[in-house]
Amino acid sequence: MEKQIVTTVFGDRLSISEVEKQIRNAKKSEECRLTPGVICYSLKKRCITEKYINGSRPIYDLDQLTTFYNDVFPLLSDILTSTKPKRVSFSRVIKDKYFALESQLYHLEFNCSIRQGIEPVRNFLKTIHSQLEEKPHEGEMDLVLSHGDLWEGNILMRNGRNYVIDWTTLGTRSVYFDFYYAMFMLASKNTHFDTVNKNTIKKLNRELDNGCRLFFEKLKQEGTTKTIKTTDQFMLYRYLFYLELIHLKLIDIQVDQAEEFQEVITWVNRFKVLEEMRGLTPSAAKR
Repeated sequence: MEKQIVTTVFGDRLSISEVEKQIRNAKKSEECRLTPGVICYSLKKRCITEKYINGSRPIYDLDQLTTFYNDVFPLLSDILTSTKPKRVSFSRVIKDKYFALESQLYHLEFNCSIRQGIEPVRNFLKTIHSQLEEKPHEGEMDLVLSHGDLWEGNILMRNGRNYVIDWTTLGTRSVYFDFYYAMFMLASKNTHFDTVNKNTIKKLNRELDNGCRLFFEKLKQEGTTKTIKTTDQFMLYRYLFYLELIHLKLIDIQVDQAEEFQEVITWVNRFKVLEEMRGLTPSAAKR
């Protein structure tokens, strides 16, 4: 029987260090039982060969979240428990992430076509940072393994088992990162990367707190993390998710990649729409 494999060849657009990062992430992902697995790789040939899973992709909808929760919550739990969590100061994570974002935006200001879009992004970050500084977040938090791009397109189902593919954005992030990302992606289905669908974000706003509570109860029941103690922390983790995702989207953008920066603007606009529905306005940062 022929072995089912898939080989990815990285194009010349990626530097050798970026190719090395992709290979390293693929190897790191093997610590999670949901990944198909790496067979071999070659930095010289700029390629990696992995097991091929001939599975079906699920289809989820904001109007039928029970199926989504039943399928995705176990995946989230498997991912974030794949490695030992790193316990860190909550305030230190926020400070470091905000500093990194400011540095990234400063670097991108050298591109004239990007410069005009930077200020709205910076203003939003200031608003979120201000809110985080006003909220009590003393103590520690867990940084855990994160997929970074968990949506239905990266989930495969075969013979009663679920797999998660495309670990190129693997990293160490907050416990709720992949949950919030999956929810926002669900609210952004069938839209272009530069489009904000206010109707689906309105649905997301109605369902988000309940989804957070259900995920919180699962984590609590499993004893996954002891640093999340109350539902009052949902807002803090949502704001932290915003910082983490914008950082993730900015990190590989070069000064000559204006189109990629447009995706950052779109994500910020999605976040703004949700927060406006929740009563957060730009003026909140000026108090």
